[in-house]
Amino acid sequence: VLIKVFAEKETDVIVRLIDNAGKMVLLQNQKLAAGNNIIQVNDLGKYGAGIYTLQVFINAEVIAEKLIITRQ
Repeated sequence: VLIKVFAEKETDVIVRLIDNAGKMVLLQNQKLAAGNNIIQVNDLGKYGAGIYTLQVFINAEVIAEKLIITRQ
């Protein structure tokens, strides 16, 4: 999964993946440069199928999106 994020200045970002039960299953810290950035979240295949919440903490802002993982 790729996440596009704009940062006004160089900053740290935290990415969390929360499962349907509210348990944090992934915590990823990354440093962003000023301007447009792409955050890559890898290895999602190791998580079970279901609905997850992907949270991105940047400065004082939280961006949350639903993520659906399916198995084929």
